[in-house]
Amino acid sequence: MRTRWGVRLVLIALCAYGASAAVTLGSTPGTTLARAGGCPPVQNTPSFTIAFGTVKLDGSDAPVDSVVEARSPRGDTVGCFEVTTAGHYGFMYVYGQDSSVQPPIPGMRADETVTFYVNGSAATVSPELVWHDDRDPHEVAITGTTPAGLLGDVNDDAAVDSTDALIILSADVGFDVSPFCPMNCGDTNADGVVDSTDALIVLSYDVGFSIPFPVGEPGCPASITQPPGCNL
Repeated sequence: MRTRWGVRLVLIALCAYGASAAVTLGSTPGTTLARAGGCPPVQNTPSFTIAFGTVKLDGSDAPVDSVVEARSPRGDTVGCFEVTTAGHYGFMYVYGQDSSVQPPIPGMRADETVTFYVNGSAATVSPELVWHDDRDPHEVAITGTTPAGLLGDVNDDAAVDSTDALIILSADVGFDVSPFCPMNCGDTNADGVVDSTDALIVLSYDVGFSIPFPVGEPGCPASITQPPGCNL
């Protein structure tokens, strides 16, 4: 009875809150939830340089679909590449600022150092890439690491929000959520399972209620019973 009412409460709350469309639910168990991700929009400009090379993640070749980003010192994404061959990226165009239009298009400026990210986390590189509008390819080896998971963040987007609550609830009722499994970070109350109670905790956190669990902080349970949606 508790689980049934928990599911109803979370569904009502999610509908009222307008849960993100980052996942799509079908009408029957077995419907796959699509993971959000990929490159953010990058505005092309007439000036650019090019980066390519190897990319490692946690000591191994970065897998296919890993996202390599180039960012300016102002935090703008000025280049992006989705890995298609494990351990390699590029050619990735890294664009410069275009001040010939209004408003100006953000980008790199001469002599600035490009910062690289892998799957949203800052990476180390060798050698550093100092940007010039040379339009030439530069080989840059990138090494990234995966940060410790955030409690409640089951889709690995570095945020805990209504999308995570929807994924957790979907897993509890038996929808296929295999792209997000194992779902250890979904056990927000450390009771060893991922269920509608965790979904309600995540949604409460997202809307600003005070909760007695460290949701949104690094560290997830090492061992849990995976929800039905992870065992299809």
